[in-house]
Amino acid sequence: MTQTFPASGRDHSTCGDAEEACPVTLPTIDAPADGHVAYHAGVSGDARLTAVTYAVPTGDVNVKSPPASFSVDIDVTSGAPITIAAVGATHDGGRIIVSYEFTDAAGGEPIAATTSCGQ
Repeated sequence: MTQTFPASGRDHSTCGDAEEACPVTLPTIDAPADGHVAYHAGVSGDARLTAVTYAVPTGDVNVKSPPASFSVDIDVTSGAPITIAAVGATHDGGRIIVSYEFTDAAGGEPIAATTSCGQ
């Protein structure tokens, strides 16, 4: 099952708009079983990431100045929080996108979510 959350940020239809701060966060869920989470953050168009924060079983990990295409895979136990957030800047239609995909260790359909922000 994939959930897509509404994008945040203004929708600019003209070029030359000033750079805009762009925070984006997916709602936290608890892992329904032991499994694996693939976290992703990235940009499209004229955008840059300045930080990414994602949940691990022992707390949050904050990555400063991540690459434009960031990904990490972690193992989680049942009940562990799953969430990812990113902050950066967009310009001229650029977007910041975050997503996760949880896969149950026993199989089953993955649980995925994605959202974005930008101009």
